[in-house]
Amino acid sequence: MEIRDLSFRYAEAPVLNNITTGIEKGRVTTIIGANGCGKSTLFNLMTKNLRPLGGGIYIDNRNIKAIPLKEFAKTVAIVHQYNTAPRDATVKDIVTYGRTPYTSLFRHIGAEDEEVIEWAMGITNIYELRDQPISLLSGGEKQRVWIAMALAQKTEYLLLDEPTTHLDIKYQIQILDLVQMLNTEFNMTIVMILHDINQAVHYSDTIIGMGCGEIIFQGAAEKIISSKNLYDIYQVELNVIDYFNNKYVLPMAAGYNKWGSFSPAVSGT
Repeated sequence: MEIRDLSFRYAEAPVLNNITTGIEKGRVTTIIGANGCGKSTLFNLMTKNLRPLGGGIYIDNRNIKAIPLKEFAKTVAIVHQYNTAPRDATVKDIVTYGRTPYTSLFRHIGAEDEEVIEWAMGITNIYELRDQPISLLSGGEKQRVWIAMALAQKTEYLLLDEPTTHLDIKYQIQILDLVQMLNTEFNMTIVMILHDINQAVHYSDTIIGMGCGEIIFQGAAEKIISSKNLYDIYQVELNVIDYFNNKYVLPMAAGYNKWGSFSPAVSGT
């Protein structure tokens, strides 16, 4: 997926300013940044919920604005931050919606669709809940249902908008472990927005840091995260420590001084 000279504005307020970047196939890319930086707008452009003012987003050199929605849904699956369904809809009902791009007036759910639906419920560990109304599920279970519905589309790309929001830490880890497994075992290209920087570092191959409608930095998760880079997008001082070859981000109060030493050593550049 390529983003070329992408710009967008609401009324007279510019939000994105000629962004150009690429999303590497078969990898996990996470977008981070402060509220209002443009990351949600970028996500909505990538999912065809908004139309760009200039530039475009391309998959296999094809501008997505020229791809019909039904065809697009066979390539890109989306899990939004907020999702709704009828209270009496069962888990299987909702996962079955994921096969909509493959059905028509003349083609209804068939044996192949049923196989995909069963696979999606199994891989997300919700098969035993298939007959439960979604209204009775926990937040983490519901999120797995939405992901299963997306997987039922059988796409190359999976885009997730803050998939761990409003979940407790147990379910956050379950969801992110699932995302990582989908990437490693099924080679899905995954793009997600996260607020937790430590989770972004641990679960991503590439991190895009946004600020004021621009990409401030982009690179390998274990290399690009530093106190300086984080200050550039959040305008707050954070310590980045290296501990047994893993990076962790802590509030400045946990350290001694700006860009100063910390035990373990601070990565400030």
